[in-house]
Amino acid sequence: MHETLTSPLENKNVLFVVNPTAGNGLSKDERKELRTAIDFVQLSGSAVDLVETRAPEHATEIAQNARLNNTDAIIVVGGDGTLNEVVQSTANSDVAIGIIPTGLFSIWAREMKIPTDIQQAGESLARSQIKTVDLGKVNNTLFLQVLIENHLHH
Repeated sequence: MHETLTSPLENKNVLFVVNPTAGNGLSKDERKELRTAIDFVQLSGSAVDLVETRAPEHATEIAQNARLNNTDAIIVVGGDGTLNEVVQSTANSDVAIGIIPTGLFSIWAREMKIPTDIQQAGESLARSQIKTVDLGKVNNTLFLQVLIENHLHH
């Protein structure tokens, strides 16, 4: 007997926020892997859109607009900085956040045991369960479990 697993992204409005310069930038092969990951999410019946960031803090603006437009989930394709920008705009909302780590360190993703391979991370997102995580706050800046030192300067 086979068990049918449903995806938390099934039949949802999903936005991929892609930082094309995270890490060493997305190579041609990595872009193909990303396309495969997006296709995997679309197979669950989800409406998928993709927006590339153009500058620092652009992901914050994209996430704010997504939140206002009833996006169900935002998948960050980038590193800790891009993830942080999206968290700032979606905290205390019903928008789920996932990450396909492409940053140099992607510390939070590594701590959460998210695969660093783009295709594997995308497939993992489609199979995983949505979990609530605590956020910290320092000087009105939210953070996940990793506190970046430069946010502590006065």
